[in-house]
Amino acid sequence: MNFPPMLRSSLRSIQLLGIVSSDLLKSRGVNVFLKTFIDDLILLRDGLSLNIRNEERIWFGILLHFIGDMPASNFVGGLKEGVGFARLPCRSCMIVRTDQETIHHESNCILRNQIIHEQHVLQIEMPLK
Repeated sequence: MNFPPMLRSSLRSIQLLGIVSSDLLKSRGVNVFLKTFIDDLILLRDGLSLNIRNEERIWFGILLHFIGDMPASNFVGGLKEGVGFARLPCRSCMIVRTDQETIHHESNCILRNQIIHEQHVLQIEMPLK
């Protein structure tokens, strides 16, 4: 985040991680393809010692953004891919399927968060009476 937004958002800053067919990805698992990348992210998160211009410095880094269509993003995140029949199809907000055509701004949606997630998990795990 120490670069100006104009530089962070330029095409030169976007890096393609890889291309793989969905059949191969599903048969082998996403972890097989992302292991090296994840290991490198962990190194950057914890700090990586680099010698730049004869000066030893610790560098840190994070992944700011991941882009993909809904099924691919859900798959990589370990979520259900298909949301075709889901009442709440968006993984980011609580929009109801019937409202998708009328709501076009995030400010009109209730965003999902950790508290809402934990409430839903408790409801799912609660024994039926």
